[in-house]
Amino acid sequence: MKDWLADGFDYDAWANRLLANVVHLGPSDFLVLRSPGPYQDFPADLRLRLNCVFTHLLWAERIWVERCGIFVEVPEDDSKAWIDSLHEAWRGAVGSIDPDKRILYSNFAGVANDRSFGEIARHVITHGVYHRGQIREIFGQLGGDSPSTDLIGYYISMD
Repeated sequence: MKDWLADGFDYDAWANRLLANVVHLGPSDFLVLRSPGPYQDFPADLRLRLNCVFTHLLWAERIWVERCGIFVEVPEDDSKAWIDSLHEAWRGAVGSIDPDKRILYSNFAGVANDRSFGEIARHVITHGVYHRGQIREIFGQLGGDSPSTDLIGYYISMD
């Protein structure tokens, strides 16, 4: 399980770095990344939505790892620095937290819950896949193209 999670977070960081080359976050996006939440709804305007979805993806990774007791060093206003800090935090969590350990947390509605660390980590990895798919779709609607972030592309890049 730990190897699967570690590989998943390596893939996640690789895919997020590819997007950071084409989705350029601004100062207001970095303010959101530092906020405690909850996250706001995505705007209808596709250009604004593009940044909001990417910001949300990174923000959620920060919120979940902090719920697991690992606090992220807040980097400068640089997407790749955020991605690197989040990757380091998640890899550290995978290395130090038993996948079966129960994590107690409250959602933004104040509802208490507990899930295993392994469940939370898998959720974060698949949450990123989902939103990167949204980003690819938004790029297409805007008439552009985004880099492929498919898992097999990650494995090919490792050869």
